[in-house]
Amino acid sequence: MHKLKLISFNMVDSLEGLGLPEIASLRARVEQYDSEEEAALIRDLRLCGIAISKPTLERIFGAGNVESILQALRVIEGVEIPEMIDMGTYRIMKYELTVGQFKQFVEDTGYEIKGHGAQKLKDLLGGGNRDAALVCVSLLDARVYAEWLTKKTGRNFRVQTKEEGISARDKLSGDNLTWTETRHNEVSFVLRRLGGDHRSCFPDNRYEDQAVRLVEDK
Repeated sequence: MHKLKLISFNMVDSLEGLGLPEIASLRARVEQYDSEEEAALIRDLRLCGIAISKPTLERIFGAGNVESILQALRVIEGVEIPEMIDMGTYRIMKYELTVGQFKQFVEDTGYEIKGHGAQKLKDLLGGGNRDAALVCVSLLDARVYAEWLTKKTGRNFRVQTKEEGISARDKLSGDNLTWTETRHNEVSFVLRRLGGDHRSCFPDNRYEDQAVRLVEDK
């Protein structure tokens, strides 16, 4: 993957009012690249602090890999988006949601962690390993996080279904049970592990081997 130098690390709030491109719109232009707009795209990327030239842009799109540009935009925007794997009609998180990713949401929103297992989740968020998989998380927590990520990015994130997780399991990584939106019965939902075992749980419960994997609708 190409690594792009950031001229600046301005966040979205500090870009407002300066006449700079709106990040979500710029991201969409990158994802739907039109060679006829190449000069304007390079100009706007540089205005947002991404050091990119015409040859570099052409190499990136020629290789069909725009993730380096999108990742640089995420840094500027201040939103850490999980790595996604393309499954055709949807994308799914390759790894389980991390402590750092969920902590960013909590710090941005002031999300109140309460109820079953609340202190365990708070302890994890207060720890030092941001890259560790987030456990002790409920389905309710996962839904609210997905809503926040959707609002922040303009993309459509939600919790996986059991079938989506099974279809992608050979491409995924993680050791914990992950929540799904598939119901076990009227009051509980299915959690599944990559190895194939399943468990049901109430959506507001938090346990030490329960994690989150989101999908993104195209």
